[in-house]
Amino acid sequence: MEENTMAFPTTLQNYTVPFHLPPVLGFPDQGKLAGSTEVLRHAENMRSAKFLEPSAADREQMGVSTTKKMVFNFGKPQKKQFVFIEDVVYPWYDDVDDTAPLEQGDIVENCQIIIPGAEHYRDIINETKSSKEVPVETINGIVLSQSCDIRHVKVDSIILCPIWALASCGAFNNPKDTRPREELRQGKYYAYHLLNKLETSTLPSDFYLVDFHFIYSVSKVFLMETLKGKMRKRLLPPYREHLSQSFARYFMRVGLPIDIEKEKMVDYLR
Repeated sequence: MEENTMAFPTTLQNYTVPFHLPPVLGFPDQGKLAGSTEVLRHAENMRSAKFLEPSAADREQMGVSTTKKMVFNFGKPQKKQFVFIEDVVYPWYDDVDDTAPLEQGDIVENCQIIIPGAEHYRDIINETKSSKEVPVETINGIVLSQSCDIRHVKVDSIILCPIWALASCGAFNNPKDTRPREELRQGKYYAYHLLNKLETSTLPSDFYLVDFHFIYSVSKVFLMETLKGKMRKRLLPPYREHLSQSFARYFMRVGLPIDIEKEKMVDYLR
């Protein structure tokens, strides 16, 4: 086994330190070690580790709101040692002002979008001057352009997808059928991505759906002007990367001409 990256003090009694576990162990890679009456040495010799639920007595003894108890097996002479782990809270959002650089995951409220119709494109093809006004719609959206592209001035336009309050989406609001909402939460609707609850001065408190059906390209200069003097919500890691992954997955879907028949899987072990 590779050397463990966890740094232990000589004693962990009534002591809290940050920790990092190698991903190969299958545990969260961030958190806190919260106290132990045991002395842990030679962490590089750890043979195994597993999670246990701490008992009420454990919690009372430690005096911290630990949520997991980890058992390390270091072999002889240390044998099994116990360490209590306190979960790290990962907030979904931050509030940033207009001095903060634009990033992927920023929520833009009341953004005006120019949406030309088929007749406008027809006039372009026919090289005729259109007498019809190009409609302008106001949306609430979230930035999908990569932060690095925005930061290094590699793009002149920003990709926005609209967001909708869950309460406004009738397909997910049947009180007698929770299945659609659960499948939405699980990410089974590829054209949508569910965001945790948020609330602003203009957005009501609700869960929000990012809608990949509509993808808008907005001038970066115009967008920055829209954000002047305003606070905005920012989706934070790892939820931002989860959104980006969903966006990519929506476009990378491949339809097969001949799929594996569902019945063959149903009857496989019969």
